[in-house]
Amino acid sequence: MSRYIGRTVCALVATISIGTGSAMAQAEFETIIRVDINSPTTTGDGSSWSQAFDTLQKALDVTDAILISRKTPVIWVADGTY
Repeated sequence: MSRYIGRTVCALVATISIGTGSAMAQAEFETIIRVDINSPTTTGDGSSWSQAFDTLQKALDVTDAILISRKTPVIWVADGTY
């Protein structure tokens, strides 16, 4: 299981990297959405851990807009019971 700053990383949308492109180039085409049941805010936008969505459904609700912008939504979920 991968770890990111002490939090479990769960990618609900898989990204397939073809060729020898750098991780930096791949990241330009991804939008990371963070979910934390213990988020300090209920109005977060998922852009950082301090602004994480407090429910997985809120993160899923924004994925269509991200896909329209031709980016791949990647959802990171912190440890917790959801």
